[in-house]
Amino acid sequence: MILSKYVDVKISNNQIKYFKEKGYNIKGGNEIVSIKVIDLLNGSGVKIKAKCDICGKETEINFNRYIINTKKLSTYYACSRKCADQKSKDTILNKYGVENISNSKIIKDKKIETCLKNFGVEYPQQSNKIFQKSKDTKLEKYGDKNYSNYKKATITKRKELIKKYNAIDYDGQFLTLNCKKNHIYKITLDLYFNRIKIKTDICTICNPYKSNESPNEVKIYEFIKNIYSNEIKLKDRSILSGKELDIYLPELKLAFEYNGLYWHNELYKENNYHLNKTEQCEAQGIQLIHIWEDDWRYKEDIVKSIILNFLNKIPHIVFSTKTIVKEIYENDLVKDFLNKNYINESIESDIKLGLYYNNELVSLMTFKKINEYDYELLQFCNKINFYINEGDSKLFKYFINNYKYNNIITYVDRSYSQGDLYKKLGFKFINKTKSEYYYIIEGLRYNKNNFKKEILVKEGYNINKTEREIMLERKIYRIYNSGNLKFIYK
Repeated sequence: MILSKYVDVKISNNQIKYFKEKGYNIKGGNEIVSIKVIDLLNGSGVKIKAKCDICGKETEINFNRYIINTKKLSTYYACSRKCADQKSKDTILNKYGVENISNSKIIKDKKIETCLKNFGVEYPQQSNKIFQKSKDTKLEKYGDKNYSNYKKATITKRKELIKKYNAIDYDGQFLTLNCKKNHIYKITLDLYFNRIKIKTDICTICNPYKSNESPNEVKIYEFIKNIYSNEIKLKDRSILSGKELDIYLPELKLAFEYNGLYWHNELYKENNYHLNKTEQCEAQGIQLIHIWEDDWRYKEDIVKSIILNFLNKIPHIVFSTKTIVKEIYENDLVKDFLNKNYINESIESDIKLGLYYNNELVSLMTFKKINEYDYELLQFCNKINFYINEGDSKLFKYFINNYKYNNIITYVDRSYSQGDLYKKLGFKFINKTKSEYYYIIEGLRYNKNNFKKEILVKEGYNINKTEREIMLERKIYRIYNSGNLKFIYK
């Protein structure tokens, strides 16, 4: 809804005729005239006051942006992506009786009707003619009847890496290289980068791989050693009946384990390896922090901030009394903050609460609505290298004071936490979950839920094969975490 009735506009020479026809007395170019908002040109960049038709928030917006937002004044004005999504849902709900058009029985029936008419089956994938045509096209175009977007990306990546490292081949796990002594050898990308950084011979024949070789583990140790002056034990086997703890701080009863993705995947470690090690440490009163290879490689600053927090060495301390809570509606702002400060994968949320210090976002807590009165606390994190004293309590109190709720649940990743924060907020422990697996693709862990068999089948894989068989065909292996702790707040 437009709130402004009139706005002052500087009239250019080419606008004089238009506004004179609208009844305005224009004497000449560059004259400032009070114009009715409804008479503005659609492309005008003048600012107007508007009110969101979804949430009621008042704001200033360029008139041309308002026109685009409302499709030339034909729809409601939405002030944010959240409101735009709600507007879209309301429109579909009014028209089809569902929030997502794909769930509409009318649309589903129409799709089936069209498919039956054209192909004689309910779904295109069921047509042998279409399935075979797809295979023939892929074979003709790419020389591979099972060609897919994944294979396209893999082939592109393979070519790039071969060219970049002057390699003989790359199979998704290993580079095949030729050294100065004409040794043909294979090496993982992780080991390749590590050997480059520490300036040692890359060739695994000239310089054989050692089972305990992990330059990243050394870097983590060096980082801890530079900020922690008390006793540090390396490769300790006295705590877990012969099992090794990479880095152990006896005074703090704190241990760190570096998990390389290749040597810790299902080919070399049993499914419950990381979970069992975590629980064996807990039985000894020790908290074990798992540092995953891709986290260290791509989120090193976040990992270091986590370590600083465990060692009580966070450089910036802010008291929550000097902060204010704001609800955040800009999804891009939240996504950017999580990418820079949150160790796990960001998840879309319904409610986003930010803690601001000197107009800077320093802490974030997000929630997702499960049903009418039940929520899940999805994510909480501070800006890296910041500790906000009682900041978690301030954000959580804002939620419980401003939203109706029955139960709030949350899950805690045991790789980095024992849930002390949530216990402090009043959450009660419910149960432990099993180890969850991720797929390792190009040196990154991907959540298993991102790979559905239906998607794989559409990419040309045999419908009779299991997801597991398909992934093994791709030489993509699983890696298991330490599970989660589940808590509830009533």
